[in-house]
Amino acid sequence: DVRRASWRRLLGPRGALAWENGKTSPRAGDWVDHVVVSCGAFGLGVVEPENPARPMAGAPRLQAGDVLEGRIGEEGDDATHVRVRLDDGREGLVPRSRDEEGKRRVLVAPKASAPDAASRRPDVPFSQKLETLRAACASLAVPWEEGHVDVRCRREDVASAASALAAALPARDFRKIWRFDFLDEPGMDAGGLAREAWAAVAAGIFDPSGPRWRLAAVDDATIQVRPRQKYDAAARRDYRAAGRLAAK
Repeated sequence: DVRRASWRRLLGPRGALAWENGKTSPRAGDWVDHVVVSCGAFGLGVVEPENPARPMAGAPRLQAGDVLEGRIGEEGDDATHVRVRLDDGREGLVPRSRDEEGKRRVLVAPKASAPDAASRRPDVPFSQKLETLRAACASLAVPWEEGHVDVRCRREDVASAASALAAALPARDFRKIWRFDFLDEPGMDAGGLAREAWAAVAAGIFDPSGPRWRLAAVDDATIQVRPRQKYDAAARRDYRAAGRLAAK
């Protein structure tokens, strides 16, 4: 999620965020709009201000994208919770972030412009935006020593092998490095082999002469979903795998 990664990228070591007006963080005690950046499948719970271990009775579960008034306590950037004001006028606490696998995931943050909003940041060159995006994506990658995915197959079968893996692997494995090894071909993947493999995957998965895709009418390079086909379980699996591989 690029927006979520961008929020994480903007946070400093103490949780300060770059504001549109140039401030690094709101003043303690100021009520400002906050947005729920991330939450679990069941939303983000609100707890009692006097007892953070106790959920607030009748409080709604906050969802990603919800905007509500919030303020930071006197501890400023060191605060672990944000005091929020609910629609019914009550005040509660929500956590600012949580640790996941050694990284901090931002849960609630002051509402600020997205870092790639050209209308808000006309002074930022595209190269800097691209560098920020790449750094944010790289921060989500799983280090090689913590695990990687080995793809061993024949060169002519790399597209089908990658599609089968994409349909079966959990989401976290797509943050790992994929190392390709063509059977009966000596050599070590140091980057060049991976580029060949991914080119073969793209050509094989998005084949306009196959049953899933066709060339669009605008040119001879754009493809679209082939209409008038049977959208069975196999088709849904193929399209999901194609989307995951394109994202990878």
